[in-house]
Amino acid sequence: MGLIRFFLAISVVISHNGIRVPGIEGALAVMAFFVISGFYMALVLNEKYQNNTMGFYVARYLRLWPSYIIVFSIVTLFVTPMETQIYENVSAAIFVWLSSISLLFTQLLWWFGLDASGHIVFMSKEMEGSGVKLLTNAAHMQHMWSVGVEICFYLVAPLFARKLKVIIPLFILSAILYVVIKYTTIYHNPFNYRSAISSFWLFLAGMLAYFGWSKFRLKLESCNLNPILLSITGLFVTILCIAISWHYFESPLVIIGSFIVFAISIIPIFEATKLCKWDKVIGELSYPIYLTHWPIVAFMITDHRGSWLWSFIMIAESIVCAAILHFCVETHIEKYRRKFANRKPYPQSASESDN
Repeated sequence: MGLIRFFLAISVVISHNGIRVPGIEGALAVMAFFVISGFYMALVLNEKYQNNTMGFYVARYLRLWPSYIIVFSIVTLFVTPMETQIYENVSAAIFVWLSSISLLFTQLLWWFGLDASGHIVFMSKEMEGSGVKLLTNAAHMQHMWSVGVEICFYLVAPLFARKLKVIIPLFILSAILYVVIKYTTIYHNPFNYRSAISSFWLFLAGMLAYFGWSKFRLKLESCNLNPILLSITGLFVTILCIAISWHYFESPLVIIGSFIVFAISIIPIFEATKLCKWDKVIGELSYPIYLTHWPIVAFMITDHRGSWLWSFIMIAESIVCAAILHFCVETHIEKYRRKFANRKPYPQSASESDN
């Protein structure tokens, strides 16, 4: 699924440069990432960390944090946050920095803000347009909220990742909750967007896709699926699902249906590409692209927002920086991560599945 992950990362870069078109939408690309993450976490917890939950936690953190802290350190030197006056509130400053450095609960920086009197307030519907300054405006890498959501999922995933009978009702309940939230709150309400609560069903959809793959894996193996053909087909399905969700963005039922189709589509795609080296390398660049594009966009976005030409320039620069980060940092960290995994047979791509 490397090509799809690569495309989703590129979609985020384009969206952060102010371009919104059907099939390329940053917020929906992140939702697709959550589905893929759910699939991979079910895979590794069932086939790699069966009795090693602590190893799973450590390996996940080592996958996310070392690369991030390097980029974060560089960004703090060259990029100034939008609202540095938020640091005048000591509690807010401590929260911003602890969350930013640890990567824990970064989504909560979008949940709270400072009002005119300097007090921390929850960003409820009534706060929209009231002049409250979001805490995330004092952060250096605001887009890492999605990783905060993922970490919340990682924390609870071992509790049910091996239990299909638990995942199914959880998915139904979380999907219903998502519908209720979408119909009762506005888009930028904390519970509506940038929330583990409203995103939980996406991870669970990915987990269900894993169990679908696990059930039909032998039949899929006998089909000799072409990795290039399936990757291109999967890319088309991804674009179509995102385009439909983008067009019917106010309809949570359509969004749920679209991402269920996306989750089903990754079953044959994973089977076709799980041993494909070129697909793995492309996919492994997705996270470092997501990391490194932020400072690149921050430097260029002022004068070139909305430009396709400059979007492609930003993409190229992000890919170069991502490749450097991957081969100079992540490949070395991977050696340590493997020490925390059970030494049991699993598909070769399960090393990629710790993505």
